[in-house]
Parts: sequence; C-alpha cells; structure tokens
Amino acid sequence: GINFFLARTSVLREVPWDENIKPIGGEHGDFFLSLKEAGKTVVFLPSANIEEMTPLPGDVDERYAALRRRAQEGHEIFLKKRGIKRYISFGEKP
Repeated sequence: GINFFLARTSVLREVPWDENIKPIGGEHGDFFLSLKEAGKTVVFLPSANIEEMTPLPGDVDERYAALRRRAQEGHEIFLKKRGIKRYISFGEKP
C-alpha cells in the first residue's frame, strides 16, 4: 500500500471521509484538507519508516492494474470539488 495514516477514532467521527469521491483517487487528499479546515493538526513525516513488502510474481491479482486506473475518475472529482487546477504528484517537479 502507498497510503498510511494514523488518526484518533473521535476525529474520524467528527470529520467523516467524503463518500462521494468514488471509485478511488483523491479521497485521501480531500480527507486531509477537510481535517485542516476543521482545525485538526495534520502532519507529514517523510522520515516515517514504513517497510513495504515487494510482491513476488503471482502475488498481485491480474485485475489490479485495471482497478488502479479507476483512480483517475476519483482524482477528477477531488480536483473539481476543491477547485484545484494543477495537481503535483510525488516525484513530480512543481
């Protein structure tokens, strides 16, 4: 997985995830912006040591790539909702 976060259950109840951003894509960014708007503390730790396991051949379902492509639709919903004209992904230069 590429998305990891920790949150208090009470905060998750107070600032719910926007279920309108479907199928996937953009929902994490929207959630963190919603937390900031609600006055919650949001931090990014680039030094967090989360060890991911590299999948071995045959570990990933062959449908995964097609499912991930759905993210574009979710990103478009997120950008439109937030009025964002340009999205800079990790690894891209501004």
